[in-house]
Amino acid sequence: MRGYWKKYTFILYLVLAVLFFLVVFRTWSKYDVYTTSRQYRHGYQTIKDYEYGRYEDPQAPAGIRQEFRFSVDKITGAYRELVFFTKHQNVYVYVDDVQVYYICPAQGNKFGKTPGGVWNSIAFEEGEEGSEIRVVTYPVYKGMIAKKPTFYYGEKFEIILNALLQQLPTLFICFICMLLGILFIVYEFYHHNDVEKVEGNLSMLGSCAIIIALWKLTDSEVAYLLFPNRHAMYLVPCFLLHLGMVPFILFGKGLNIGVRSRKFWDICVCASMGIALITTLLQIFNIYDLRETLWVVHLEIIALLALFFGMALYEIRHRGMTEKLRLHMIALPICAVGVILDMAFYYTVSSNRSGFFAILGFAIYTVILGLDSIKAIKELISIGVQAKHFEQKAYHDQLTGLNNRMAYADYTNRDEFSPQRCIIAVFDLNNLKKCNDILGHEKGDIYIRECADIIKDTFQDIGQCYRMGGDEFCVLMEQVSLETCHKRMKQMEELVVQRNQRNPEIKMGIAYGYDMFDNRIDHNINDTSRRADKKMYDRKFKMKQEENNT
Repeated sequence: MRGYWKKYTFILYLVLAVLFFLVVFRTWSKYDVYTTSRQYRHGYQTIKDYEYGRYEDPQAPAGIRQEFRFSVDKITGAYRELVFFTKHQNVYVYVDDVQVYYICPAQGNKFGKTPGGVWNSIAFEEGEEGSEIRVVTYPVYKGMIAKKPTFYYGEKFEIILNALLQQLPTLFICFICMLLGILFIVYEFYHHNDVEKVEGNLSMLGSCAIIIALWKLTDSEVAYLLFPNRHAMYLVPCFLLHLGMVPFILFGKGLNIGVRSRKFWDICVCASMGIALITTLLQIFNIYDLRETLWVVHLEIIALLALFFGMALYEIRHRGMTEKLRLHMIALPICAVGVILDMAFYYTVSSNRSGFFAILGFAIYTVILGLDSIKAIKELISIGVQAKHFEQKAYHDQLTGLNNRMAYADYTNRDEFSPQRCIIAVFDLNNLKKCNDILGHEKGDIYIRECADIIKDTFQDIGQCYRMGGDEFCVLMEQVSLETCHKRMKQMEELVVQRNQRNPEIKMGIAYGYDMFDNRIDHNINDTSRRADKKMYDRKFKMKQEENNT
C-alpha cells in the first residue's frame, strides 16, 4: 500500500508540473501586450530630480495612478534613451504631452492582467532637448504601489549592464545553489545501491535547491532581458515556488525529527499540492493572478519553517541534543531570517530587487544540511560494507566459496520463494574419509575444493550451489527441466573422469540424486530434498559395488 501512495504522489506532482508548464506555454502564445515606442540605438546618469505625484484613479487596476515628471536638459549625439524597469505596472510615457510609449495588457486577454516585468526604453532626439517628460504608471496590484522605478538616462546597453552588475551577488548564489543541488542528486544516485535507507533525503534537498535557484533566476531582471515574453515569464517563478514546497517537505520528513508519522507528512504534501492546484486554477480562469495569491505561498513557507523549528525543539526536549539537531538549529534560523527579511522588503520597501537574503539564507542552509547528509550517507555505506563482510562470512563456506546451509535455509524460507518448478539435486563425495586417513586432511581439503569446483562449473548458470556441510552438497534449480538436469549430470560425470585421469593419486567420486517438486506428495522443498537424498544413496551404493568389483 505504501508503494502505491509514493507512486500516486509522484504522478500527481508530475501532473502539477506539466499543468504549470502548459499554463506558461498558453500564456506565452496567447497573451498579448500593447506596446508602442520610438526605438533607436545609440548614444549614460541616474535621474534623481523629478516631481512625483500619486493620485487616486477609479479606472486604474489598483485604484492608483503615479506620475513622474522631469526634463531632459542635454542631448548629445543623435539621440539618448530613457531606461527604467517596471514590474506589474502599465506604463505610459509622454514628451510634452505627446504619447511616445506605452505598454499594457491587450484587451480580451483571458489569462492574467499584467504586462509582467519590463525593461522600458524610450529614445530622445536632439530636437527634444528641454522637453518635459511625463512617465505615468498604473500598478496592477496594490502591493506594487510602493515600487518606484529607478530612471536612467544615456546609452541603453551601459545602463542595463550596470543594473546586471548590481545583481551579480544574487546570480552567483543562485548558481552555487543549483550546482550544489545537482551534486547532491548525483551523489545520492551514485550511492543508491550502497545505501538503501537514505530515503531520498539528500536528493530532496538537492531538488529543492535547484528549484529555489531557478525561482530567483527567473524572477531576476536578467530573465526579463533574455526572454522577450515577459508577460508569461512572471508566472514561472510563482510556479517554481509552489513546486519547491514538496521536496522541501519531503526533506523535512527525511530528517526524522519531531513528528515521524508518515500520514502527517503525506497530508502536508497533499495540502501543498492542493494549494498549488487551486491557485493555478484561479489563474487559468482569470479570477486571481498568481501574483495576487503569492501571500498564500509566503504563509506556507513560514508555516513550514515554524514546523521544522518546533519539531527540532520537541526533539531536543524529549531526546536530547544530537549533532544533526545542533546543525539543524544553526542552519534553520539563518534560512528563516533571510526569508523573513526578504518578505519584509517585498511588502514594504520600494525595490524591485528582493530575494537576495532568502536565497543567501537557503544557500547556507543547503550547505550545512547537505554536507551533514553526505556524512550520514558515508557512515551508512561504511556500515553496509561491514554488514556485507559479515554476511559474506555468515552465508558462504570459506573452504569452497559456495553458499552454505544457512544461506540455503534463508533463501528457501523467504515468503517470495516458491518451490513450484524447482529441482533439488544433492551430492555426496565418495571415499573422502579414506582420503583423509591415508593422505591426510590437507589432501582431503583439496578433494573437497576440486569437487566443489566441478559442481559449480556444471550447474552455476542454471542453479544455486551450496555446501551443506562435510562432503554434502546440493544445487537448487528453478524453472529447469528434468531433461536439462539429467544432461548436466552426465557432463559432471565426464569432468570427474577427466580429473581422475589427470590426478590418479586421489580418485574422485561424486554420488548424486535429484528430483522435481511435486505438490501432490511434497509439502515443501524439504520433502523434495529427502526424495533426492534417497536417490543419491541408492546411486552411492551402486558406485561402491562397482568399485569393489573392479
